[in-house]
Amino acid sequence: MRATNLVLSLSILALSHSVFAAEAGDKAPAFSAYEFSGEAVSFPDNESNKTSVVVFWATWCGYCKAFMPYLAQIESDYRDQGVQVVTINA
Repeated sequence: MRATNLVLSLSILALSHSVFAAEAGDKAPAFSAYEFSGEAVSFPDNESNKTSVVVFWATWCGYCKAFMPYLAQIESDYRDQGVQVVTINA
């Protein structure tokens, strides 16, 4: 009985992971939020047909802080191809 439950649980986990896993080329869901200033922000910006890279980061995260200069360089390198970087400090 325990083995059957374990197999069933692992099967459900594997199926649910494949259903929710992001793949290259997937579109991010639209969302709206507010900046600290109170200004409304929507994603994607309807005025822009740019490819967007969305990065969630935090000021307390050492890896995140170390990655920021590289992210700025990525945005600079690909800006002419229509890529925009959107960062969300969580």
